[in-house]
Amino acid sequence: MILGPISNLAVVVTGSVIFALGPAPVYTMPTGLIVANTRPGRAGSASAVAETGVELGSRRPALVV
Repeated sequence: MILGPISNLAVVVTGSVIFALGPAPVYTMPTGLIVANTRPGRAGSASAVAETGVELGSRRPALVV
């Protein structure tokens, strides 16, 4: 079966949504724990460091290829 351009787009969008929503709880829960256990004045810095770690960790396979 040959997929048309609209079908291909639907497959890509659906796959991207599933891929983006699947690991979301894994990334948000540690960031919440990190921010909850820091002093209020340093919560922004802690969140930034946690988010940078998530971004670098989730992009590693793309950087290697």
